[in-house]
Amino acid sequence: MDKTLEDAMKIVDWSRKDKNNGVPLRDWFAGQALQSYTAAFYSSSVSAITSESDAREIAEGSYMIADAMMKARGDD
Repeated sequence: MDKTLEDAMKIVDWSRKDKNNGVPLRDWFAGQALQSYTAAFYSSSVSAITSESDAREIAEGSYMIADAMMKARGDD
């Protein structure tokens, strides 16, 4: 197993989505989506994130992806 994945698995609470034991799975999914979403935003935009509305769009999009992932695994 990849060391990074192994370390991540130690801090994510894989069984519970709303408890404080580790990072809630929904937040972890959103963080993972955030990386891709931000990269896609930068590659499709002429400018960088320059406003609060840009940041809000990325954050909301990341959580939409995380919610879809939770639903796909039956945690909706």
